[in-house]
Amino acid sequence: DRIFFINGERGHDTTLMESRKNYRFRVINITALGPRFNVTLLHNGLPVTWKILSKDGADLPFNQQIIKTASVQKISIGETLDFEFQAKEEGDYIFEVRGGNSKLAVSKVIRVANKS
Repeated sequence: DRIFFINGERGHDTTLMESRKNYRFRVINITALGPRFNVTLLHNGLPVTWKILSKDGADLPFNQQIIKTASVQKISIGETLDFEFQAKEEGDYIFEVRGGNSKLAVSKVIRVANKS
């Protein structure tokens, strides 16, 4: 059985975020048993977009910091990727980590609301 941590915790508690605020996601694959895993960020069952900022701790040149669909982003052993995400709509977003076989390993609810 694989172990996955989100924000240093194994639990699946909901994370709260504000709409229209930039957040940085850092995804690190330090597994030893599987060659890669895939991450996806969904809202209403559909992938959102995020911007890739860095790879393996080094910021990418501006022209390589592209906005892309947050769907099935492959992350290999020893690889670190940073993404910038800004929720434009309120509601629940789902961050999923799946193994290379597409089996769900862990998911986390990200609840987005306007700051009041």
